[in-house]
Amino acid sequence: MKYKIIFLVVIIVALFAQGQEAIAQLRGEDRIDSLLAELPRAKKDTNHAKLLGQISWEHYASNPDKGIEYGLQGVEMAKELNWKKGESFCYNSLGVNYSFGKSDDTKALEYYLLALKINEEISNTDRIAANLSNIGIIYQNLSDYPKALEYYFKALKLDSELGSKSGIAITFGNIGTIYQSLSDYPKALEYYHKALKMDEELGNSNGVARHFGNIGIIYQKQNEFTKALEYYHKALDIFKEIGNKRGLALNLSNIGNIYKKQDQGDKALKYYYESLKIKENLGNLIGIASTLGNIGITYQNKSQYSKALEYYHKALKIEKGLENKLGTASILGSIGDLYQELSLLSPNQAHSQARKLPSLSKENYLDSSIVYSASAVSTLEEIGELHLRSIFLNNLADAFVQKANFELALKYRDEYTLLKDSVFNEEKFNDLRKLESERNLIIMERDKTEALRIKTEQNRQRNTLQYLSIGFVVVLLGVLLLLSGRLHMKEWMARALVFLTFIFTFEFILVMIDPWTDDYSEGIPFIKFAINMSLALIIFPMHQYFEKRVSLKIVKPDELSIENVLADFREKKQEKKSNK
Repeated sequence: MKYKIIFLVVIIVALFAQGQEAIAQLRGEDRIDSLLAELPRAKKDTNHAKLLGQISWEHYASNPDKGIEYGLQGVEMAKELNWKKGESFCYNSLGVNYSFGKSDDTKALEYYLLALKINEEISNTDRIAANLSNIGIIYQNLSDYPKALEYYFKALKLDSELGSKSGIAITFGNIGTIYQSLSDYPKALEYYHKALKMDEELGNSNGVARHFGNIGIIYQKQNEFTKALEYYHKALDIFKEIGNKRGLALNLSNIGNIYKKQDQGDKALKYYYESLKIKENLGNLIGIASTLGNIGITYQNKSQYSKALEYYHKALKIEKGLENKLGTASILGSIGDLYQELSLLSPNQAHSQARKLPSLSKENYLDSSIVYSASAVSTLEEIGELHLRSIFLNNLADAFVQKANFELALKYRDEYTLLKDSVFNEEKFNDLRKLESERNLIIMERDKTEALRIKTEQNRQRNTLQYLSIGFVVVLLGVLLLLSGRLHMKEWMARALVFLTFIFTFEFILVMIDPWTDDYSEGIPFIKFAINMSLALIIFPMHQYFEKRVSLKIVKPDELSIENVLADFREKKQEKKSNK
């Protein structure tokens, strides 16, 4: 059975790391060298601990083991300095190295949770949301989509409270990748476009390009290659403009994957080589191995077996160096598949299409195929992988059939059949788990909508009650104002009554029209100020008029005559003399 491993960059997830997104440009060996040059001059203080955390993070794509070493040094120094913020900073770097560098999500989760715990203890709120999102990515990698969404929504809530629009945009994009994993492409596009709109408003070119790339992936998965290429090229243009080389390399590889799928090998190679050159400059070993594998597949598709083997062996060397067993086994299986292809050709065809290889017989090619396929199966057994192992077992059975060793052929065919049934059952289980995940997503969306409806209704009832209370006070003051002429009250009390009535009325009107004011002014301060001033200018003359009317009702005309005023003055003067 012919099998070719596909190294496909499928999702660009935004990772929070040290205050920046992982999709941001990885600056490679130059950046690492620059940071390492600072290390001998650094004093044993918080800056030194932070530097170790930065060096750790920068190593995740090129040498995660070294990154882990520096991260642990940073944690120890932060503990010695009792610098909790630095400790969480280094834990986050360790998580990145384990997750993205070594694909060890269990260990990565352990460090992300430690970082989260510390940030919650010290109320480092701007990093808590980042930790929550990183934990969400881990659960997404583990296909626990409800748990991933739980953490994404926690991050979304916190970012909303903090007013972090950039954080909200990142989480929208990550939620989109969840729906992409569930093959709910309309929902994925909905969240990608939400994220895209927000980053466009923020002027975040890096985020805009990332979302364009993810939208391209959705169209690629639906075999809408023209649309996919349109969005990939939009992403490329922006990444070129802002100098984001890592994003540029990712999208170049994705474009190559489209042309490879369309059997346009020369075009695919053009984009793969461009991507490879950038990744080599960045020192991104994970990306380099992936692209080398894709180049090998493309040459094998073109029946250029010598070239294909050359690139497979380059990829294999890197995967072994990274201790990536899944990647190593995949390459071994691809090499085994190539040798099996050669065994099916006539000696002249095999020699002409693999000139740089030793001229081998059919038996030699089959023996090589068996060695590589068996090694792949053995490696996959170590990590408990089923799907690829079943494919390579079938390749082994085919090879032994060609060698007329029917006993071993039957042995491997039986193992393949048994494993295929296990794979089938696992796939069915995964389908059921997927349906359960989708059900949980629906429940989460329903509960979220219901909670929002209840909160909205509670706010409406609260506001209605408060509006009625304020309205009652305004009416009561108005009634007292109308009855002021009949009531026995001093002039200052009457004036105070007029003042309070109009203050309450003015504020009540402002509260009532505030939503309309916000909509009409679109939040522009000058427009809101002009509306409020206009209202004040209308209210003030009315206040003056009513104050005058009330004064006339309370203070009688004869009390305002000159004779009475003078008499009152003389009376008060006489009282002062008597007191003396």
